[in-house]
Formats: sequence, C-alpha cells, structure tokens
Amino acid sequence: ETVFSVISKITKKEIKFKTVTKVAPPDVWVFTNDAPNGIPLSLISQGFRMMIGWIGHLMQRFVDTFPLSNPISAFQENAIVIIDEVDISMHPLWQVSFIEILREIFPKTQFICSTHDPLIIGGLLKSQVRIFNETHGSINVFEPDIDPKGLGVAGILTSEFFGLPSILDKETLEDLEEKRRLHI
Repeated sequence: ETVFSVISKITKKEIKFKTVTKVAPPDVWVFTNDAPNGIPLSLISQGFRMMIGWIGHLMQRFVDTFPLSNPISAFQENAIVIIDEVDISMHPLWQVSFIEILREIFPKTQFICSTHDPLIIGGLLKSQVRIFNETHGSINVFEPDIDPKGLGVAGILTSEFFGLPSILDKETLEDLEEKRRLHI
C-alpha cells in the first residue's frame, strides 16, 4: 500500500493494490480511477509499470537494508541512492514534482541522479546540481553559476546546463534571421 501511495503522489493518479492472481509468472492487479474494478499491471502503460517497478524495488531495498526498523520507518534512515537517467519513461507532469516527493518520502536520503531533462532540475538550486562536461577526453565536474530554479525549461536548455543555442529548430531560426535582415 505504501508503494502505491508513493506512486499515486508521483503520477497524480490514484492507484491501489488489488490482488495477486498468480505468483509465477506474477499477475498483479490494481485499482485505478480508469479501472475501478481492477486491471492487471501488464495492461497499464509502460511508464506506470516502470515507475511502480523501480519505486517498489527502491522501497524494498530500504526495508531489506534496515531490517531492525519497521518497514515504514526504514524510509527515514540515512542512505545514499544513485539513479542513472532518473527521467526515463516519466511523464513531464511527474518530473516536475518528482524530486520534491522523493525528499518527502526519504528525508534523510541523498539522491545522486543523472538526467538529460530540464524538468527534473527545474526546482533545484545550483548547489544541488553538478554539470559534467567532457573536454579533450577529460571529464570536468562543476557547480553551475546560476540556479536552475525559476529559469523554466527554455532557460535551462539555453543556459550552461545544456548549452543549446536556441530551443527553436534550425529552419525557424533561419527564417527569423532572414526576417531580421530584411527589417534592417
């Protein structure tokens, strides 16, 4: 129930455990707003399944790692969790509040996450972000000069975080440049 409570917070959709009809292979059923009578996990979207899978696995690892704690208080223990490409298969709506929800559920955990998505870092301060940059075969790591918080997606993408010259496609940029030249 705790796993599905966290999933519901992240996805902004209520999802609850219903039953397991088979163990091998597992056939888990859940209740959702769209399926109030229940639906097998195998029929929900890949993004939901991935989120349920890795959040469930993470929570189980906390319970297994801290066996002297009761299952709920295991999430209050000190820990470090590393997640590569945290945003994979995550809907943009989920990404906006994802870090905040992790902090709420695991208040004493340090999360080290890699991402290529500006929505994940959009609510963070510069002290919470590190930029990895490859130059001549060497990896440089540095704290950004500005906070991503408040920049918005376009601002993050065109800043030192991602370094895009523009969020517009090449053809539109060329059209705008032509328009600018004609007005001069």
